[in-house]
Amino acid sequence: MPTTSLTELAERLRIARKAAGLSQEEVASRSGMLQPTVSAIEAGKRNVDSLELAKFAELYNKPLHYFLDSSFSDESETFSPLLKSQEILDSDRAVLDDFRVFCQDYAELEQHVAGKVNVVRVFEDLVVPKTRRDAIEQGVQYASALRNIFGLGIEPTYDVRLFLDTIGIKAIKRKLSTPNVTGVYVYSPDYGHCLLVNRSGNRQLDRFSLAHTFCHALLDWPMMDAKSNFVVCSNWLNDTLVEYRASVFAVNFLMPHEAVEKLWLQMRTQAQPSVFDTIAIARYFGVDYESTLHRFVLMNLISEKERTSLQVELSQSALEIDELLGYKASEVRVSGEELYPDRYIKLGFEAFEQGKISVGRLAKFLGKNIYETNLLIQRLKLRSLNSQVGNL
Repeated sequence: MPTTSLTELAERLRIARKAAGLSQEEVASRSGMLQPTVSAIEAGKRNVDSLELAKFAELYNKPLHYFLDSSFSDESETFSPLLKSQEILDSDRAVLDDFRVFCQDYAELEQHVAGKVNVVRVFEDLVVPKTRRDAIEQGVQYASALRNIFGLGIEPTYDVRLFLDTIGIKAIKRKLSTPNVTGVYVYSPDYGHCLLVNRSGNRQLDRFSLAHTFCHALLDWPMMDAKSNFVVCSNWLNDTLVEYRASVFAVNFLMPHEAVEKLWLQMRTQAQPSVFDTIAIARYFGVDYESTLHRFVLMNLISEKERTSLQVELSQSALEIDELLGYKASEVRVSGEELYPDRYIKLGFEAFEQGKISVGRLAKFLGKNIYETNLLIQRLKLRSLNSQVGNL
């Protein structure tokens, strides 16, 4: 087993600490070390004995060979740029590490069942937007092309996850505390396209955030390299061209121009959409109110100034109008998506049935204990090849 150097070990300890969401002071307190000792170890200025390393491994929830085996590096290298990023609060490092483990596990299951990791390339001839007009045109073009690929026509589509599963993009929802961050996209030749969407508690907003982050996976990966392989998303708040293109893509994928226009003509009673119209149309397409207002702007139904005014009105009266129109708060505010995507769970059970993984490994992939996993196996009447062989 190739061993890590003192410098490599120091770097892994530092990354693991940040991923666990711990400060050097907290590590010192929990491990019984002094903070200057922890600092010196992470700077590569002091050796680590076996007892200290065992304490670090326990605190950071890492196996010892993560720190000792240099060949273990591939598991974290893909996510190193993101984990080192200053765009995410330290309190979210543990969430990002959970995201990393999910993508690593997903890729492992793909290897077990399909023999390769799914690295999707839906569109080949990709271009970088140079102007805001480019960003709008490309967002519209690629959203329309994707809807055509899936044969969606102009009807609303409420579950973006189904399309991610269909083409093998790895996506989960987890709660992030970093202000204004709606999602994260990481590209890796080893893991494929990896998406983390912030679980905001508003299902409509999360659906838009997922479609927005999805766009980065479709269009931005060719411009990435090993040192810059991620995007931190903020929907309409980040005015960079690729972020704006992603938002335009999402609103066109979820709310096609023709469908919104048709609905607006049917319900129109005045020259411009009102707060009531905004809520009704947002509900019809399953999209948040802010994105619906941006849809109106892109269709020239309202001006940017009018969008701002309507957004203020919505912030003051949306809940009351929701109730008046018969919508329940739980329909909007509570997100009920499962912990893992359907395809990931399916791959886990297929790998178990094929005898590629043990029941303990399956439990780890599903985030359950072995007892719960055995009950699931019994209900589904599954048997791995390993258990069949063992009973002969």
